[in-house]
Amino acid sequence: MSDKYNNILVIAHGRTGSNLLFSLIYKYFKSICTDEKEIIKNIDPTTSKNKVLDYIKNKIRYLNNITNKIAIVHIKPEHMRPFKITLNDVVNLEVFSSIIHINRHNILARAISSQTKLARNGNRLNGVKINMNEKTILRNIQNEFDNTNLMIKQIEKLNYKKVFLHFEKDLRINYNHKKSIQAISSKLNIPIKIRKKTLIKINRFSYIKKPNTHSFMDFNDKIKNFSEIKKNLRNTPFEWMCYQNDNPIGDNLIISMYINHFIAMLNLKNV
Repeated sequence: MSDKYNNILVIAHGRTGSNLLFSLIYKYFKSICTDEKEIIKNIDPTTSKNKVLDYIKNKIRYLNNITNKIAIVHIKPEHMRPFKITLNDVVNLEVFSSIIHINRHNILARAISSQTKLARNGNRLNGVKINMNEKTILRNIQNEFDNTNLMIKQIEKLNYKKVFLHFEKDLRINYNHKKSIQAISSKLNIPIKIRKKTLIKINRFSYIKKPNTHSFMDFNDKIKNFSEIKKNLRNTPFEWMCYQNDNPIGDNLIISMYINHFIAMLNLKNV
């Protein structure tokens, strides 16, 4: 691993709060360069695995040299798969010494967030309702849970400084941000130095005063068959997803046991 710089690798799926995290890091850590985010997002998928790995390594060294700061980059697991890049491949580059992993447990909210982003990018957000019966929603959820659990176990075994963040607990609620920043500072051994002028990403669905009394997102406006989903999820481990509150999120492995039942509820057997 890098001996001069405490470079940080962020591992997180899309729509898990990574942009918000980068905004917070930009504000609170002057010693970290946040110029590069999704480092392999726009690389030609026909590029060879070794060339992609070389690009990551060279990019990190470039950021260190030109800024004389710690580099932080975000690599999504879904961006690694086309190149058959594993976490060990990235670790073997020896340019990182810290890892931040973000997990978003509410699959329903994440799917809606993803589809809303697609709708917004296509200029068709106004009046659009997302039908949860569409095959594009929640595709391969079981594999996603399994891959997430596997990734967490791999990270836990690494001889890296590491921070595990949960979107629901650590990023979604604005008044928990300070605690999350303090955890990053202490676990990664990076002092907090606040920038005077910052541009912070606003989380439009964050609670302000009473986190257990309001919804973050109006699912009824987003999902055509929400009433059906809400009814079917009642008295199941997934019921809390419909309300977006701070109920215990449970263990990934326990949730995984119920995932096939969840898919059936959403009429996605043929996905």
